[in-house]
Amino acid sequence: MRSFILSLFAITLALNISAQECATDLLPQVKIMGLNRSDVNLADVEVATLPVVFHIMHLGEPIGESFNVSDEQVLEALVESNNHFRKVPGSTGDGIGVDTKIDFCLAQRDPNGNPTTGIVRYDLSGYPAYVNNGVAVSGLDDGMPDLQLKSLGCWDVDRYVNVYIVTQINGSNGINGYAYPGPTNNCLDGVVLRYSKFVITDSNLGKTFTHELGHYLNLQHTFLNTFDCGSEGNCETQGDMVCDTPPTITNVSCVSPACPGAMVENYMDYTGQVCRDSYTQGQAERMHACIVNERADLIDNLNCVPPVDFDAGLANLVYKPEFCLENQDVSVNVIGTALNTMPAATVVLTANGVSYEQWVYDVEYGGSYEVVFEGVPVQGDFDVVLVSESDQYAGNDSLSGNVAYSPGALWEMDFTSGFFASETNWVLVGQDSKDVIIGDGPWSAGITTRSYETCLSSGCYNFIIEDAGGDGIQYGGEVDMFLNGELIGVDVSGDDWSQLVFDFCVDGVENDCIADIDNDGVVGVEDASLLMNDYQCVGDCVGDINGDQIVNVLDLLEFLTEFGRTDCLVEPALSIGVVTSVTELEGQLEPSTNGQASGKPVYYDMSGRVVPGPVENLASGIYIVKCNLETKKIFVQ
Repeated sequence: MRSFILSLFAITLALNISAQECATDLLPQVKIMGLNRSDVNLADVEVATLPVVFHIMHLGEPIGESFNVSDEQVLEALVESNNHFRKVPGSTGDGIGVDTKIDFCLAQRDPNGNPTTGIVRYDLSGYPAYVNNGVAVSGLDDGMPDLQLKSLGCWDVDRYVNVYIVTQINGSNGINGYAYPGPTNNCLDGVVLRYSKFVITDSNLGKTFTHELGHYLNLQHTFLNTFDCGSEGNCETQGDMVCDTPPTITNVSCVSPACPGAMVENYMDYTGQVCRDSYTQGQAERMHACIVNERADLIDNLNCVPPVDFDAGLANLVYKPEFCLENQDVSVNVIGTALNTMPAATVVLTANGVSYEQWVYDVEYGGSYEVVFEGVPVQGDFDVVLVSESDQYAGNDSLSGNVAYSPGALWEMDFTSGFFASETNWVLVGQDSKDVIIGDGPWSAGITTRSYETCLSSGCYNFIIEDAGGDGIQYGGEVDMFLNGELIGVDVSGDDWSQLVFDFCVDGVENDCIADIDNDGVVGVEDASLLMNDYQCVGDCVGDINGDQIVNVLDLLEFLTEFGRTDCLVEPALSIGVVTSVTELEGQLEPSTNGQASGKPVYYDMSGRVVPGPVENLASGIYIVKCNLETKKIFVQ
């Protein structure tokens, strides 16, 4: 217990405390005197390449969505980190520091010597502590205990750099990442990063990952145990124990150093990501000393070298596990995992007893080739298999999935925010239940487009957009909404609204099974229970299958002839309703004069002709309505 507590005190943490990526310690530091004195000279060492395995700790999302980051996002983050460690010219690591001669590879062999992509995924949706708060650094924090999470899948900590990508650390207001200055000789060893500080974006340049890898290789903060701007009496034993990093207290600003001469560009400080771009020669030599003396097994293995001459595997099987249309696109990536180019491979998808084939040619080492099966009828279990005469390892050649199909309408939307996106949010709610089906916003300032989709059952819905500024969606703003590919008109123009409400309906699902009383698509025991509960009912009765106004043995016989049917539902029909925000204007305005929009709304058909209102007098079709307050496109069903 004592050693575990000391390990917790020695942990290095990072906290997001401003709009830029900044950090501060949450736990007291135990001063670590570092490694035994080493005569490492950066000019003499060879490049050390360390094998990394990424553990993606998600909540069951499809690959590439939210916490379940894609292989491409993992590779991009690793490339950026290598840019930083190697000071690659023109990259975000091209600073005033040195090439550390350290870089990282995706592990090519798993602990059993089999080919691997170096990316492993874990669905932690069944762990409430993790779902609510992510991982907990210590027993004093909220979330799934650190060691419990890592023990779900850590690989040999002596031979791999284990990196864990998590949803949260210590809850939603927690920290960005941490790493033990190890080795710890157990699964605690490794790097933990919050996914939002791992995925590379315009605002996240991957410097948190680089910072934590520095801790992993025994670097300390440049301001460790420094409380003023005075000089260090012995730079080898005080501060960060690196002599060419100037003494300093914590720096946060890129332009206003906390101490004269402070190196605000150093990865191991807490300045913003834009200015942190450097490791010093002393830091590089300290990391090499760590590798040579403490982590030699990381380079004394073949984990960065593929184990066979010819191999390709499947990864990133992307599909919708719950879907409301019979057909959907299924994609998978073919990954080259051996040094020799594989001439050809066939990818075979088998669903509902039918097989579909796609060919891939010249699969190169490290290459990723997307294969898309478009519009495949997938319900229930299906399999995807890679077939090639050249392939020498079968363990990565097959993937499987399962689609729970429930007929409904596919709702899709592309939402482009205005510049003042922090004022805007939207929700889609059921008109009867008022339950929120899906929603988003507000966002950070800036014009961005986000895409959404969900499946809707029969019923009517309200799409509600709110603007806290009361001036609409300024400098941008556009909404494209579809039901099963059919456009729903959503006009968000204008600068005088704080809320717009648009309504539409999905018509009731037709059911050709008269014995499917509960309308779930199956004639089963639930329907039998409803029938028996209604037995001898007279009049308008749920169990009156044959429609003779009485529930009796005739209905039971009718039920038995259909018992076990599972093909009862067909696709829903769609109807698009009137835009609520326009129709609510009627009756509130003065009569129009000379056809102008100065009073009661004026309606135009799509050829521009004025047509007589009000809405209930219009034939089915699309119209433009104009009035003093706003102009809208409406759909009349």
